[in-house]
Amino acid sequence: MTAPITVNSARERILAIKWDPDDSRVSSHITLLREYLRRAALWAKALNCTDEWPFFDVAAHICPLHRAGDAQVEALGIHFSAAPFYTAGIIEKTCEWFLHWDAVKIRPEVTKFALPDPYEPLIKMYENGGIFSTEHGFFNFEVGGFTRGICSDYYNLAPLTAQGKPTKLRRSVCSFLSQDKSSTKSRSGICSFLSQDESSTKSRRVIFSVLSQDESIKLRGRRR
Repeated sequence: MTAPITVNSARERILAIKWDPDDSRVSSHITLLREYLRRAALWAKALNCTDEWPFFDVAAHICPLHRAGDAQVEALGIHFSAAPFYTAGIIEKTCEWFLHWDAVKIRPEVTKFALPDPYEPLIKMYENGGIFSTEHGFFNFEVGGFTRGICSDYYNLAPLTAQGKPTKLRRSVCSFLSQDKSSTKSRSGICSFLSQDESSTKSRRVIFSVLSQDESIKLRGRRR
């Protein structure tokens, strides 16, 4: 009886998403996507399916006969039929896999792996206005992105809970980036760097180095 209740909860979370991009939170979105990639890499390694990383149906590998109900999946399909075009493909697929995952996540076959929920970071990112696309080995957001890399690159990354909150510098720069769209290349370079955990001193040097290479970008400081 537990699984249907859980799946309904997962379904309601997805159906409540408005799919309106919020580019002012791109630093958080990148951090959440990287956390998903870390978790997916751990699951891919444990399930011996690294060739399917980064996006795959974790539940199908463990409990292929225990899936979310047809009515749940149909409701999701109706939701996405009215959603913006950019949710088609991997975003819609990961939401369906989230339903199937929630249907089995407390089963002994799953809990024995002692690994974190693979899709939770993605769902949080979607709920917070995070929309991305993939192209030529890159993950792209409206105002930034980063290189995908390979599965093994993510095995030893620190989990999200150990990364701490975004620094004031990161929040300020990403706020600036969300307002100024004059240079895609510069924005991508800065946001990619901000998604990593570096000291504020090094962050300042790299950020201003990138900014100095593109005179079309002007820092908008407040007058005192």
